[in-house]
This record gives sequence, C-alpha cells and structure tokens, in this order.
Amino acid sequence: MRRSDVEEFLTEHLRQPDGTHLTPDQPLLELGVLDSLALMRLVAATEERYGVRIPDDALLPANFSSISAIATLILSRMSPEDTDAHPAGQR
Repeated sequence: MRRSDVEEFLTEHLRQPDGTHLTPDQPLLELGVLDSLALMRLVAATEERYGVRIPDDALLPANFSSISAIATLILSRMSPEDTDAHPAGQR
C-alpha cells in the first residue's frame, strides 16, 4: 500500500465545510473538518478499508491534525507486508 493511496482514500472521505478538497497538510481540526462524529466515521471506514484497528489511545489530536498525519497513523498500524516498506519483489 502506497502512502499516496491512503491519502487519496482520506481526501475522498474528508472535505472542507464548503465541500472543497483538502491538501495533505491542511489543519483538519482548525478548519472544522473533523468533529467527534466525523472522527468516529473516519476511523470505522479506515478500519474497514485497511483491516487495521485504531485503538482509543491513538485518538489524539496530533494523529488527526492533517491528512498526512492520519496517513502516517494508518500506515503505522499496517503490517510491513501491506506497505511499500519492502523493495519491489521482496514481499
């Protein structure tokens, strides 16, 4: 799984209040993109899509501050075999 694929998934699920797309580094909390309900929906969609579990102790503002931060969290929860951590042909 490539980071860009995860970021694309996130941009499909997250939008600014006016409906426009977000860039990976825009501040989601400051823009009002994520509230508690949106966060729970995003976590559920992420767990379903990627088969990872996001534990309660990972539900920290720093982990959900931007699309880039969320992608880092998701990728950290995936096994190395599921990410691009391996050189081509070594999976």
